[in-house]
Amino acid sequence: MITFSAQSLLNNEIIVNNSSSVWPPQGSEMGQLVRHLDWSQTLGPINEWPSCLRIAVTTALDSPLPTIVLWGSELIQIYNDAYRPILGARHPAAMGQRTQECWPEVWQFNEPIYRRVLGSGEGIHLQDQEYVIAPDDRPETRYFTITYAPARDESGNVCGVVVVAMDTTQRVRAETDNAALLKTAQNSANKLQQMFDQTPSFMALLKGPDHIFELANATYQRLVGGRDVIGKSVREAIPEADSQGFLKLLNEAYSSGEAYVGTDTPLLLPEQPDGFGGQRYLDFVYQPIKDRHGKVSGIFVEGIDVTERKRAADELAEAYCNIVQHKAADETVYIEKARAEITLNSITDAVIGTDILGNVDYLNAAAERMTGWSKEQARGRPIGEVMKTVKGGTRDPHAHVGEIERSHNRPMGLAAGTILIRRDGSKVAIEESAAPIHDSTSLIVGAVVVFRDLTATQAMAMKMMHLAQHDFLTNLPNRVLLNDRIAQAVVLAKRRSTTLALLFIDLDNFKHINDSLGHAIGDQLLQSVAQRLCTCVRSSDTVSRQGGDEFVILVTEDSFAENASLTADKILAALTVPHFISEHELHVTPSIGISVYPADGEDAETLLKKADTAMYQAKERGRNNYQFFKSDMNVRAVERQVIEAHLRHALDRHEFELHYQPKVHLDSGTITGAEALLRWQHPEWGMVLPERFVSIAEDCGLIVPIGRWVLREACAQARRWQDAKLTPACVAVNISAVEFRSKDFVTGVRAILRETGLPPDCLQLEVTESVLMRDAGATHAILRQLKGMGVQLAVDDFGTGYSSLSYLNQFPIDVLKIDQSFVQDIGSAHDNEGVIVSAVIAMGTSLKQRVIAEGVEEQEQVTFLKAQNCAEGQGYFFSRPLDAEQFTALLATGL
Repeated sequence: MITFSAQSLLNNEIIVNNSSSVWPPQGSEMGQLVRHLDWSQTLGPINEWPSCLRIAVTTALDSPLPTIVLWGSELIQIYNDAYRPILGARHPAAMGQRTQECWPEVWQFNEPIYRRVLGSGEGIHLQDQEYVIAPDDRPETRYFTITYAPARDESGNVCGVVVVAMDTTQRVRAETDNAALLKTAQNSANKLQQMFDQTPSFMALLKGPDHIFELANATYQRLVGGRDVIGKSVREAIPEADSQGFLKLLNEAYSSGEAYVGTDTPLLLPEQPDGFGGQRYLDFVYQPIKDRHGKVSGIFVEGIDVTERKRAADELAEAYCNIVQHKAADETVYIEKARAEITLNSITDAVIGTDILGNVDYLNAAAERMTGWSKEQARGRPIGEVMKTVKGGTRDPHAHVGEIERSHNRPMGLAAGTILIRRDGSKVAIEESAAPIHDSTSLIVGAVVVFRDLTATQAMAMKMMHLAQHDFLTNLPNRVLLNDRIAQAVVLAKRRSTTLALLFIDLDNFKHINDSLGHAIGDQLLQSVAQRLCTCVRSSDTVSRQGGDEFVILVTEDSFAENASLTADKILAALTVPHFISEHELHVTPSIGISVYPADGEDAETLLKKADTAMYQAKERGRNNYQFFKSDMNVRAVERQVIEAHLRHALDRHEFELHYQPKVHLDSGTITGAEALLRWQHPEWGMVLPERFVSIAEDCGLIVPIGRWVLREACAQARRWQDAKLTPACVAVNISAVEFRSKDFVTGVRAILRETGLPPDCLQLEVTESVLMRDAGATHAILRQLKGMGVQLAVDDFGTGYSSLSYLNQFPIDVLKIDQSFVQDIGSAHDNEGVIVSAVIAMGTSLKQRVIAEGVEEQEQVTFLKAQNCAEGQGYFFSRPLDAEQFTALLATGL
């Protein structure tokens, strides 16, 4: 047979083996066309076709996706029903023709692809290609993801090309529609950027040893003349940084891991049209950013343009020098000295003056506050005593900048990470500079030291760096920081030959809590969940919030990938305990997908994508569980996407219909009612049963409008039976958990009964035990409202859940439906099942509830149920589900 799975398409190859298949093709319209077409001019008589061609055609005709087989060097085309809308008016004349005769307008594009696949034996995959198709000669632009795969016979020779097209129009258009949502996210990012840009300091984040700009605020871009620096290295974006020594300082800070502080550092910028540029002076800090292993991964640059302050300080220093040199001057000098004194005391920077011996002879008000020394107490003391400084990293004392300055006779900056020890012993980070004081003969007579407190600046820098890497609600690492940690963990795992795992966690039904109780309660619930997740992991692991109700956990340094399941088990157990928030008892469960390095991928993007895929598999398995990624999940993910895309239009296109299965009184054999069963009559796939699409409808939010349609249609049909004098006309409708918990469910039931005119006692709503017990208090309130209308209430699939008998006694239940799994084993070797059925019947009788047995298929089961006084039965023994017309006839004639 021909291998035609999603996995083979991913490998871009179709393998044809010698195994049997149905031939000539049967069933579909295209199969009939293939059988009766005259093939003598192209591929020869159909009964003489080689087995590989027959198998390829049969498999293509059976495929639900648009598929075309191009055979031989002349590329004769044979296609299936799903491909017909693409052909439009070309069908059916296109069947069996050469592709260049059928597609002259696109032949020049397609022919090289076909020839390449035939010649090289390698498949080609094209994503979201735009085509104009003309179904019934009405041109329409659509998008297709197309796979061109070689078909090989049993000897491995390429004998044709199989083209499979997946219609991605809805997804492409949906991505366009998502622009509005992305804009909202961008607005949030813009707010953070505005806060970043509005700070008066210039700030930038440089990543890696090449110092690539990752962030730069508006002040920084103004400083460098509005140049576009993001994504570029410092050497490339700011060439003058290299020539003026700034790049060398960056390299030293990166390699040493120690911060560097520059004070009054000159920077010569190109002249700009607005006059900004030329000689500028900067106070700045190069602060290395380290990961959790202590390795430097980048540099955070923060500082201010102090050109104007520097010029003012130079003028003040000059004025102060003049005051020192002209102590005996006249009243004019005294006035100037007083003016300088007032000015120095009004600035926020601390200023200390020393004589030629380094003894303090002046402190301004800011220096008194910062050092803890008054001007009178400090006068005459060595500056090293009044202004005691140590290195920030080692706390070792070092020579004072004022003393060094006097020996070098030039302005000096303070070493990076300097700490000032105040008189009371407290410590504060500072940046400092000093300038010599000369007399009229240019001899040094003292020095001026200027310094300021860096506490607020460093705090702002750390806050901005934290905000950029953490989630604002839970304070957990965000997607940016998680990706960085995954990359580091992969490098470490590769070096140590260990594994790591990603656990992608989505909270089940969180949206209902958010919608019903509000976002404030939802946010507190997310914070509570985050705290519990952190208790389930080791200190070496990372818990991250991706946004919404999604979390990702990085589990590192494991020798065995299976150890991730231990963490998953801890999470399931931790989240089983209810959350008590604002007098609400809230229950939330997780669905967990797990991917493992290196088996599932070797980079963060691949591992996250596969963990996400496994998480959706966990949801399909009933939620509140975890699943490891398996390759076949990709196949199911593709199928799920296709079903969801078609499902979104099924209601508008009237593709749904209801079938009805009778419920029968076991003693009299009369029909007591009907259960409405949903069916999807797809125009291409045929009849689709609920097992294939209901869970997808629940996940994507379509189950509520679909359920509303089912309820309205069932009630309307029951009313038509009543008007036709066909009895009984009581109808039962299954209600999903999502419908039952929707805010307007009870209001919707009341409106439908009023609209259709069906008496409430002729409607029976069926819910499962798990739905009833999820929130017993809320369930009781809903059931009481329904019962108050007169609607009958039934527990479906009874015996498969974990309901409390005390709750069942309190709930206003009319009917218990025994699950078919118990009924079908009556009379088999599993005689315990008969005991369970007997117990359920006895319990229902004692609670004055009617009992119905589901899945009755044999006379032996009927005999047993009647002996146990079971009231009613339902199953294939009496009738299969029938459409409305057939069930109407059954009501008229009876069983």
